[in-house]
Amino acid sequence: MTRLIYLSDTHHGGGPRGYHRQVSYIERLPQLIDALEMWIRQRGNIDLVLHGGDMVEWAEAEVIEQAVADWATLSVPLYLALGNHDLTAPDALDMWRKFGGHLFAEGEPAYTLDLDDCLLHVIPTQWGDRPYFWDEDVPHAALYPEQLDELEARLAGGYHIPQLLCCHSAPGAVSAEQTGEAEDSHGPPPAYAEALAELAEAYASLHLILSGHSHINSLGSLGKAHWLMASSFAESPFEFKDIEVTDEGLTVRTVALFHEVGWRAEYDFDAAYVQGRPCDRELIVTWEAVDPDAPWR
Repeated sequence: MTRLIYLSDTHHGGGPRGYHRQVSYIERLPQLIDALEMWIRQRGNIDLVLHGGDMVEWAEAEVIEQAVADWATLSVPLYLALGNHDLTAPDALDMWRKFGGHLFAEGEPAYTLDLDDCLLHVIPTQWGDRPYFWDEDVPHAALYPEQLDELEARLAGGYHIPQLLCCHSAPGAVSAEQTGEAEDSHGPPPAYAEALAELAEAYASLHLILSGHSHINSLGSLGKAHWLMASSFAESPFEFKDIEVTDEGLTVRTVALFHEVGWRAEYDFDAAYVQGRPCDRELIVTWEAVDPDAPWR
């Protein structure tokens, strides 16, 4: 069994005026990380933590260095998929390599983790013509052709084992049924969604795409594959995804640390849609139902 924690959008260095969907406690992130570590120690079988991006609010050396130091208290390995806020300086990638290069499994921001029961691929979403740089205009998610070519080669080599993919921006929108709004929201550019949909169609062993960015728990599908968004770990009720992959299938459940922190946190019940319905928070996939003749069975 492989078991990992997935969380996103901590925005170290940010403040109450930054983008948020629920009550934000960025200033208490060291305490939240301590609460997560306690949760990990109580369970004892967590292989790693994957951060889905926007670890920091802006790419400055001291902010990145402090954020990396805060997360260094975990007793399990931590890996990172860079988000747009992590890339607000032209030399942001150089800073991440200097202060947080160990958060990239192969020393580069696009990498693959070869785990016991699956392959986990990380591919950074791009935000403009200049690689690994967001100019703080409206985020416009993209994947470059060379990135897709490299990812396809990795996916092709993993046909024999279930595969997961992490990129900061999701390939789908949050449904109007979840938010109560008139239309779906937080959808990516069509070219970005189409590129990921083509990968999901071409590679049957790709089962789950992990993302963040929108600070909302949501689940969708791309053919036989699924995608999920995670809410912000720094916002009440401080949630993350507990993901298990076994030879029988894949499960995702959403865990809140609201009652595990050492203070009385506030919660905005008018924004309860952020936490999602049960169908936005949990996923169970059995390999037999997907493909009884899959090579990993």
